[in-house]
Amino acid sequence: MHNKTRNTDKFIIRLSMPLIMLLLNISAQAAEPTPQQGTYCTTDTGTLSLVTEELTVTIDLVLHSLSLEGKDMLAEKISSLQSAKLSLQLAAGRGVARITTLIDAVIAAHSSEDYTQQLTWMPLLQTAMLSLPDDARTRAANDLISRAEDIMQTEGKGNPMQHLREARHMLACDALDLPLQEAREAQRTLAKQFAKGKPVSAKAYTRLIDSLRSALLYVLQKDNEAPLPSLP
Repeated sequence: MHNKTRNTDKFIIRLSMPLIMLLLNISAQAAEPTPQQGTYCTTDTGTLSLVTEELTVTIDLVLHSLSLEGKDMLAEKISSLQSAKLSLQLAAGRGVARITTLIDAVIAAHSSEDYTQQLTWMPLLQTAMLSLPDDARTRAANDLISRAEDIMQTEGKGNPMQHLREARHMLACDALDLPLQEAREAQRTLAKQFAKGKPVSAKAYTRLIDSLRSALLYVLQKDNEAPLPSLP
C-alpha cells in the first residue's frame, strides 16, 4: 500500500507545476469541505487513489486547455476539454458513486406511470449494491430500493421515486459528490460554448477549476496515505 501511495504522489507531482501551484493556492473555505447531509464517504485507499489520479489528470487537461487561450489552437483546446470530460466521468463513477449514478439513471428514466424502463435498471443497481459493506446504512438503502421495485412491479401505492431518492441520499458523499457534479455541469457548459462558436474566456474556466480543486483536495485529505504534494 505504501508503494502505491508513493507512486500516486509521484504521479501527481509529475503532471505539471501549474497543478501544484493550484493545489497550494487554496482558500481556507475550500480547504475544509464539510458534507452537509450525505456522509457515506469511502475510506477505501484503493478507490481514493484511483479518484485522486483521475481528478489530477482532469485538472491537468483543463489547465492545458486554458493555457491555449489566445492561441490559434482551438481544436487542441476542445480536445483537451473533451479528454477532461472522460477522466472526470471515471472519477465520478468510482465506489459508491457508481451506485448513486445508477439511481439517478432510474429516476431520470421515469416519464409516466409505466415503470418498464426503470425496472430494466434494477438488476444492475441491485448487483452494484452487493459491492458495499454490509452495514446498517447499506441495509436501509437496500430496503428502500426493494420497496421501490415492489411498487413498480405491482403498481402498488406509494412513490417509488421518493424511495430511490432517500436511498441515494443515504449513500451520498456530499463533500465529494457535490463538487464533482458541479464540475461536470461546468464542463458541459464550456463544451456548449465551444460548440456554438462563442468566444470562451479564461474566466469561463473558473467554475470548473474551482470544483475540481475542491473535489481533489477532499480526496487527498480523506486518504491519509496521499498527502498534498510539496514543491521539490
